[in-house]
Amino acid sequence: MSDLFSLKDHVALVTGGSRGLGLAMAAAMAEAGALVVLNGRDPKTLDAAAGNLRARGLKADTAPFDVADFETASRAVASIAEKHGRLDAAVLNAGIQHRVPLLDWKTEDFRRVIDTNLTACFVLAREAARAMIPRGTGRIIMTGSIMGIVARPTIHGYTAAKAGLAGLCKTLAVELG
Repeated sequence: MSDLFSLKDHVALVTGGSRGLGLAMAAAMAEAGALVVLNGRDPKTLDAAAGNLRARGLKADTAPFDVADFETASRAVASIAEKHGRLDAAVLNAGIQHRVPLLDWKTEDFRRVIDTNLTACFVLAREAARAMIPRGTGRIIMTGSIMGIVARPTIHGYTAAKAGLAGLCKTLAVELG
C-alpha cells in the first residue's frame, strides 16, 4: 500500500514553492520520494526552503524565476527537464493578489494579476507538456480558488484569473488526457 502514493524517481516543479501552500505541497511530494524543484522569485528564500527539505533527508533543487516572465519561464521548464532527465509533474501554484476598490484599479495592475495567476499557468503547462508528451505521462496541477466560483469585492483580477484557470484546466484535461 505504501507504493500506491510513491513518487520515487519523479521530478516535480512547484511554482511558488518557497513558502506557504507551495512549500507544503513540495514537502509532501518530496516525502513521497520526488525530487522537488522549488520555484520562486527570491533565490535566498528558495535556497533556505530547499536547504530545510534537504536537512530532512529529502531531495530538493531550486529554479529561481518570475513565472510572469514568460520567456524565462519557458526556458526554465526546458532546463529543469534537461538537467534532471525528465519532468513528471508541474504544480503551478505561484500567484499574487491585488486588493483595491474597482475605481482604484489600474489596467496594468489587472494585467499583472492575470499574467501571474493565469497566463503563466498556460505558458508553464504548455512547456511542461512538451517534456511530458514524448514520455506519454505527466501531471499538470494548478492551484485554484473558491474565488473563481464565488466573489467578493476588491479582488477583481484574482477572481477573473481563478475563473479562467478552471476553464484552462478543463481544456488541458480534454486535450492532454
